[in-house]
Amino acid sequence: MINLGCGFDDKFEQVDNGKITWFDVDLPDQIAVRRKVYEDRSRCVMLDGSALDGAWTHMIPKSKMYIVVMEGVLEYFSKEQVRTCLNMLCDSFEHGYLLAELHSPFLEKNSKHHDAVKHTNAAFGWGTKSGEEYLPLEPRLTLVSEQSYNDEMKKYSVRGKLFAIIGKKLNNRLAVFKW
Repeated sequence: MINLGCGFDDKFEQVDNGKITWFDVDLPDQIAVRRKVYEDRSRCVMLDGSALDGAWTHMIPKSKMYIVVMEGVLEYFSKEQVRTCLNMLCDSFEHGYLLAELHSPFLEKNSKHHDAVKHTNAAFGWGTKSGEEYLPLEPRLTLVSEQSYNDEMKKYSVRGKLFAIIGKKLNNRLAVFKW
């Protein structure tokens, strides 16, 4: 499994079944900071790499299937950067699944008000109404599933239930793609 654009996330600890091999990949400056907090483990290795350049992919052992997690990454990319990333993944790995966090055009247009970026120089990039909009960018991809975070949030609070009704198309989604 590959956590591409891992930041400080330690998803390996959350999903480790005692068997998986995991690669945390991020830009060199981020990995340098990350190494101050985390160490490589026997089945979890940190690698310098960009989601827009596949040079790092040669350090990943060959496998019949890859699972790539991109949480909190693609929503900062332009449409062309998303295309570059998808093409790189499909060119680098013969078969795989991409678990990607997607966001709406509403968030793209209103990023200056969003808690995650309003006090930074960051801005959300290309937002989509559906993961189907990714498919023309990389013909080898198919959309396996897509689920709004609202579907889960509505189970836990009245606020979650209200947002699931009012903001149904506004919240982020988890999309699973296959190639």
